[in-house]
Amino acid sequence: MGASAKTFLRLIDLKQRGLIGVGTRMVELGSQNISQTSGEGLRSFISEFRDEPCSVDSAELERIAGGGTMASLMKLCGVDYLALDIFEAEDCMLFDLNTDSVPENLRGQFDLVTNFGTSEHIIDQYRTFMTVHEFTKSGGLIYHDLPMGGYFYHGYFSYTPLFFNHLALANRYDVLFQWFSKVPIAAPLVQQATAELTEGGWPDTGYHDVGIEYIFRKTTDAPFRVPVDVGTSVALNREFVEGKRSDAVILRLPES
Repeated sequence: MGASAKTFLRLIDLKQRGLIGVGTRMVELGSQNISQTSGEGLRSFISEFRDEPCSVDSAELERIAGGGTMASLMKLCGVDYLALDIFEAEDCMLFDLNTDSVPENLRGQFDLVTNFGTSEHIIDQYRTFMTVHEFTKSGGLIYHDLPMGGYFYHGYFSYTPLFFNHLALANRYDVLFQWFSKVPIAAPLVQQATAELTEGGWPDTGYHDVGIEYIFRKTTDAPFRVPVDVGTSVALNREFVEGKRSDAVILRLPES
């Protein structure tokens, strides 16, 4: 999904709250490209992030704004940046989220871990979210910006508020920010329904894409815990569930 002007507003807010800044160590799931902004927009972002005027050449800023990488931008902000991906890219470590483990020397070393539209493409969701947890240091931030609905032909997964709220409860993350967005905000339906959808019962001519954003603060060095949703269970054999895995946290929504 990449990074856009919205992304930079979120990052500036975190910077203004004293949570990130020059010298921040950042790791990104997927080497992200930049869109929906301008060179002058990036100049303002860099200036605000660094608390000093940005002197970068305008042509270079326009190049980055026109599909350049977050690596190029964040380094101009004084951020120690690393991407994880399955292809060679700028400041990128080859890393398969389906199979690879966090190297010992990088565990708990990052102030900010971002997931701007990568995890929905990964089959192994458990390993992906455990990887995010393990890269993040205690007190560090985790920023997810992902599909919640629509995006029927983009990735394998969409996410819910329940998932992220339970993820936070299981791992004692502080929830610093949550936001839900629809594209476009008002009608008409922006995506055309495919023949596969309409012939299979989809009732509308199209659909909206819907996004979900959560920013967490990791509060402990404890190992990753797996939330287990039992909200629709009539009964529960707790001994059976907890006997299957010691990192399971059984959760249900509070009674309303």
